[in-house]
Amino acid sequence: MHALLSLLPSLLKLQLLVGALRWAWARRALEWVAGHTGVPAIVVAAVLTVVLYRLAKRSLRFVVQVSVVLAVLAVMAHFGLLRF
Repeated sequence: MHALLSLLPSLLKLQLLVGALRWAWARRALEWVAGHTGVPAIVVAAVLTVVLYRLAKRSLRFVVQVSVVLAVLAVMAHFGLLRF
């Protein structure tokens, strides 16, 4: 157990490094799109934010619907109303 706890700080540092690399990649992509389209980076970032928000909202709605259906199927199978 102590060996796992000693690895925790290095794992946190690795997680922070991975997060920083993701943001660096996103920044370079944003600058590339802004440079090739002539649209200011803040406008590109705003459009991407809106698009990603809408996509996340739709995805979350889909995940909730699938979870509800799976829960209903599990309850029906538990009570013997549905057999596989």
